Amino acid sequence: MASVLFINQDTISRGQYSDSRYREYRVRQQHCKFGIWRTLAILSLATTAFEPEVSVYQASAMTVAKVVALCLLLVGCEDPFEYSPYGIESGTHQLTALNLAELEKNSLPHFEPFRFALTADTHAYYDEMDELVRVLNRRSDIAFLLIAGDLTDYGLQQEYQWATDLLNQLTIPYLTVIGNHDSINNGKENYLAFFGDYDYSFVFNQVKFVALNSNTWEFDNNVPRLDWLQSELDNNFLYQHQVVLSHFLPQDERFTPQQSLDYLTIVRQNGVSLVASGHNHAHLFSEELLGTGQTIAYLTAGTLKDRAYIVVTVEPNQISITRERF
Repeated sequence: MASVLFINQDTISRGQYSDSRYREYRVRQQHCKFGIWRTLAILSLATTAFEPEVSVYQASAMTVAKVVALCLLLVGCEDPFEYSPYGIESGTHQLTALNLAELEKNSLPHFEPFRFALTADTHAYYDEMDELVRVLNRRSDIAFLLIAGDLTDYGLQQEYQWATDLLNQLTIPYLTVIGNHDSINNGKENYLAFFGDYDYSFVFNQVKFVALNSNTWEFDNNVPRLDWLQSELDNNFLYQHQVVLSHFLPQDERFTPQQSLDYLTIVRQNGVSLVASGHNHAHLFSEELLGTGQTIAYLTAGTLKDRAYIVVTVEPNQISITRERF
C-alpha cells in the first residue's frame, strides 16, 4: 500500500524580488491616473462650463479645452470601454483544456515517478505569483502546477485576467479548481470563460487526478457532486495513485455532516492517496491510516503570501511532500 511522507524542509531558494509590475505598479498607476488626469479633466470641464459670454476666439479656446479634458479622462482609463468591474468575460479561453493538452504530451502510459507543484489562495498576491512563476520556470523537475482555488479576491473579470496573464508565462502546464472567492459576484461565469468546467479529471503517468468543485455555500445542494466523484474514482485498480484536488477538505465545516461522511467514504473506499486543498491560508498536513493498510494524506497548501509552495514527489509506493520557500 502507498505511504505518504511529509518533509518539513522549508527549502530556501531566494531569487530577486518581483518587479511589482502587477500589484504595486497597476494600483499606483490607476491611483495616479485617477488623481492627476481625471482631476485635471474635471477642473477643465468645470472651468469651461461656467464662463460668461465670450468672444469667438475664447469660445474656440474653450472648445479645445473641453476636447483636451475628454482626452485626459480617456488617458485615466486603462481600458476606455471597461465600464464596470463586475463584467463577465466574453471570450472562451478554455485554459484547462489547453493545459491538459500540453500535459498529455508528456504523460506516459505506464507509471514513472514525477513531481508536481501545489499552491493555493493566490488572491491578489501578484508579486508573489510572478516570483513563483520565475522559480518554477527555473526548475526542470516539475511536471505541472496545481492551484487549489482562490485565484481571485472577488471573482472579478480583471482579477482573472491579471492572474492568467502571469500563469500563462509558465513553461509547464497549470491546472486549477474554483475557490469560494472565485465564485462570488460574476466569478462563476468568469471561471467558466477563462478555464472551463468546474469538475474534471486527468491521468498523468498512470496517476489519476480529480478536480472537484467543493464550494457548497456559493453554489447549491448539488455541490460537491459526490456521485460524479465516485464514478471518477471507481476504477482505482487501474492507477498507481489517485489524487483529489478541491478547495475544501472533506472535513470542512461548510459541509453538512452527511456530506462530509459521504465525501470521506468515497475517498477511503477508492484508493485515494492524497486530498489536496487550500482555503485556510495555513500549511496543514495530516494522514489517516485505514484498516486495509492504506494511508490517505490530507494536505492544505498555505496562501501564496507566505512565499512558499508545495512540491509533491510521486513514487510507486510513496508520496513525499516538501514545502519550499522562495
